[in-house]
Amino acid sequence: MHFSLFVHVSVEIENMFDLLYLQPEISDSPFATPFKVNRGEVEFKNVSFGYSSDKVVLNNVSFKVPAGHAVAIVSSDFLFYFTQKLLLF
Repeated sequence: MHFSLFVHVSVEIENMFDLLYLQPEISDSPFATPFKVNRGEVEFKNVSFGYSSDKVVLNNVSFKVPAGHAVAIVSSDFLFYFTQKLLLF
């Protein structure tokens, strides 16, 4: 089971990175002003997620990462690691 999960997750990660190379269908107006990010923080508020009812990965998780800081979330579950990447992407 772990190998098949690893293969599935590997394919999904590859598909996720493929999105970075897509050209947008909508372009900016020639009169558009540059987008300015003032805060740059990442915040999760009461996030719950599961692949099925018996495989809950996140249950009411809340945290904030201020701009210029990093956070490490440690888990022995590879599925949890992948879930974090999907939620941030």
